[in-house]
Amino acid sequence: MKIRPWLLAAAVIACAVPAIGADKRAVAVDWVRRTAIPLTSVEAGHGFEDLQPLKKIVGDARLVSLGEATHGSREIFQLKHRMIEFLATEMGFTIFAIEANMPEAYRLNDYVLKGEGDPAALLKGMYFWTWDTEEVLAMIRWMREFNQSGKGRIEFTGFDMQFPAVAAGIVSTFVAEQDATYAPTLGKASALASAVASPASQGRAALAVGKFPFEAAAGKKVHFSGYIRTREVTGGWAGLWWRVDGKNGILAFDNMQDRGATGTTDWKRYDLELPVSPDVTNISFGLLMPGSGTAWFDDLSITLDGTPFVEPEGFDLGFESETPLGFWTGGSGYEVRLDAEVAHGGKQSLRMTRVVTAEAPEADPAAASAQWKEVVSHLEAGRTGYAARGAAANDIEWAVQNARVVLQSMQMKSGEVDRDRSMAENVAWILDHNPGRKVVLWAHDGHVARKGYRDDSM
Repeated sequence: MKIRPWLLAAAVIACAVPAIGADKRAVAVDWVRRTAIPLTSVEAGHGFEDLQPLKKIVGDARLVSLGEATHGSREIFQLKHRMIEFLATEMGFTIFAIEANMPEAYRLNDYVLKGEGDPAALLKGMYFWTWDTEEVLAMIRWMREFNQSGKGRIEFTGFDMQFPAVAAGIVSTFVAEQDATYAPTLGKASALASAVASPASQGRAALAVGKFPFEAAAGKKVHFSGYIRTREVTGGWAGLWWRVDGKNGILAFDNMQDRGATGTTDWKRYDLELPVSPDVTNISFGLLMPGSGTAWFDDLSITLDGTPFVEPEGFDLGFESETPLGFWTGGSGYEVRLDAEVAHGGKQSLRMTRVVTAEAPEADPAAASAQWKEVVSHLEAGRTGYAARGAAANDIEWAVQNARVVLQSMQMKSGEVDRDRSMAENVAWILDHNPGRKVVLWAHDGHVARKGYRDDSM
């Protein structure tokens, strides 16, 4: 199977590093001029003449990945819609898979294939604001029109696994119909998974929250870095976060969910980078640690378009003051305070620790993971019996896969298996259950790039 990861030219140009020397910058610009394929429009519905060179690049690849430097950017989403239109119309791609929870995304397939359901409501049912945009909704409606036109066929799928509730419900329905004696055991496993994924559990996090002078960052690219050390961080991560708000909501956001510090680690520098729209009206930023364990943070720094930002009066990004100056700190079930015994630079750091109390009991993702491993094994072993009792093969496989989604969610929360590995397994499942068909993948650059979110050699 051949795979073609695409990094859009717009994303490459947007990520150019202004701090590199003039010679290297000239080489980079020259490479872009020689290599880039000029496009006449980012919007779908403008024909495919300018896209024809891509046929040679894609070749006979069965999986094409479309990345995005930022979630939610209008032009990137429009261009990805156009790429999908091209791949479906000109190159025979028939399955679309998005970085969204698997069973929830599959619900949209009933709309694009049969016109069933409200696409806007189904899109909201995929949880993240990231996908709940005009651009994605327009693409979904185009898929429905494309399927009705007779020009081709495209299905809507997803491959993420962060939320277990819908998947667990699908498994419960199947077991109730095909394996009633196992229902009580499954009920206990589902209850534990629900406790791990409950809003109370999900909402728990230690936080340090600061307000950044947004006027200074408007129209620029911000680079936020800091050093983090951890001890037994499980069921979450320790990371930096940054949020850019506009008049109509969030414009850009990153909380390092997929690349924060976990387990027990020594001091290491972590970074995030975001564009700040000229239309920004507020910037919040800081540190966080959902999950269990202890994390220390120190020596934060900020640059704007590569220029160091001198911390404003009222802030202490090195945590050397008597209080975490400039930050509100707290979090239900957590202790957040300065620590004079552990530091990366200077004399102290900011420490976040999960505190278990009767009011904030600890849901156990490791125990939930163990139970759902047994559920998956039970369903896999029961395939022959289910088929003998009349269950359709597709229904059996879908129940097994949804049990895996719940297991993957618990494994992610327990720190056993990272999210990218589970998502890759789910993409492989889609490919395996659609032999010979070609898939176009939609996700953040960090999920489809060969070297992950950050390549220190660049």
